[in-house]
Amino acid sequence: MPECHARKTSGDGSRAGELDIDCCWQGLAVKLEVKRPGRRHGYANQEGRPTKLQTATMNRWKAAGAITGIVYSVDDVKMILAAAAGGRKNGR
Repeated sequence: MPECHARKTSGDGSRAGELDIDCCWQGLAVKLEVKRPGRRHGYANQEGRPTKLQTATMNRWKAAGAITGIVYSVDDVKMILAAAAGGRKNGR
């Protein structure tokens, strides 16, 4: 995407709770947790839902002004960024 730099964060035990994608888009911090497609409504094994630690991490980033979200596809990423762009246009 134009005006975007992103990287996948490491998934080792020393970074438990860190979100999967660390990004800067048009000068905004973006932190995304990627979950498997088809699991967004939560099955018995809970894949598709963030852990409590991931949720707490998202809440801290959001409180600091970052854009955060759980994504299941590239389309989900595009929707989150489109909503952020709309908020900028509306002075939010």
